[in-house]
Amino acid sequence: MQGGGDLSADRTFSINTSTALSWSALHQFITGGISSTQLWSVSSTLTRFTFTNATGTGLTGDRLVITNAGGGLITGGVAQACGGTDKVSTVSATGTVTCTTDQTGGGGSATSSKTVQIVDAYTYSNQPAARNTWGNTAGNNMRADFIDKTTCRSVVQVRVVGATVNTRAQVQFATSSQVTWYQLDGSSATGATSTSVGVVSIGGTANASSSPWVVTTSTFRNDVYLRISAWGGNGAADPVISAFVECF
Repeated sequence: MQGGGDLSADRTFSINTSTALSWSALHQFITGGISSTQLWSVSSTLTRFTFTNATGTGLTGDRLVITNAGGGLITGGVAQACGGTDKVSTVSATGTVTCTTDQTGGGGSATSSKTVQIVDAYTYSNQPAARNTWGNTAGNNMRADFIDKTTCRSVVQVRVVGATVNTRAQVQFATSSQVTWYQLDGSSATGATSTSVGVVSIGGTANASSSPWVVTTSTFRNDVYLRISAWGGNGAADPVISAFVECF
């Protein structure tokens, strides 16, 4: 037998029949010696091996190793599939398969990401203390689909600061009705409960900042509407921001 190799690609085994003896049907390989009728003949075609143990059940293990008389190895890997949507990334010389996450739509091995800008250099005239949509208008709401994006954050470029260091902004989402709004993790964005998830300060200093990363709810990942909600104004200051949501 000749050919084969490691399992990094398909391999082919062949049999050198130049010195083969004749083969008789139904003969078995036994430990008591090899007779002339227990070898393949020139006319034989080898299609596959089937190995069983003494009880007739299939062998287990991640690979089979056969040592020939010259000390060399013939290795044959057992089929191994990666679970779910994972893909085979590498196969070692000994047949070990490594599975990695398939970044669908991610451009090869690059990490798949998505950003959606919601407001761009938009002024909130006389921003009040109460929580409301940025600029007090739904005209800034955006629609986006974040399928498979499990981690997101709010990112804001403050161009003109808000009234105080406690002036805040936050990315929120809603379903098609755009009536009930939620924080990125799916918790309520009504009243005082919407001051914790994905929040960015827009007071104090004109600079770029972002919220901590948030593990998003599954509802967020399925065709939603986005808005920037803000609070903490004094009814006189006119903050200006650009803001978007960033997801991986």
